[in-house]
Amino acid sequence: MRRNPSLISLIGLLALLAWGCSGLDILQSVFNPEDETTTRPDLRFARVPSDNDAPGVFCGAGPTVVVAVENRGQERAGASITTIIFVIGGSFDVQSPEIGADSSIQLSPVTVPRECFNPDCDFTILADSRFQVDESDEDNNRADGNCPASVAP
Repeated sequence: MRRNPSLISLIGLLALLAWGCSGLDILQSVFNPEDETTTRPDLRFARVPSDNDAPGVFCGAGPTVVVAVENRGQERAGASITTIIFVIGGSFDVQSPEIGADSSIQLSPVTVPRECFNPDCDFTILADSRFQVDESDEDNNRADGNCPASVAP
């Protein structure tokens, strides 16, 4: 016996309607699920305000990498590790303390390794690099930065 998929779908929808469920409610719950993730922490980067224009993204005097991590979520984010990876010169872990909901903190600056300048120094910053915080969006935890050759030691 051959089954008709359209007929089976119609029978299923009629059965749901008989139980008091609206087909529209079911479609909305499938295609627009209630977003429970909005209450979880959401870490991302912010530029640290300074009195003068920074020479490069996340590049400060010294030269150092200067980063602020903000929690855009509605729950506090527990302590975590932020990692700065220099294209040349290795990687450095920075302790990130607990961050309250809708708050930010400035991390300790990291000195840019001299060998990184070739001529500029490019680096990547990863918030919560060890996935210690259960976030609503893990895809916004990365930022790229640069210190131009003009600030090389």
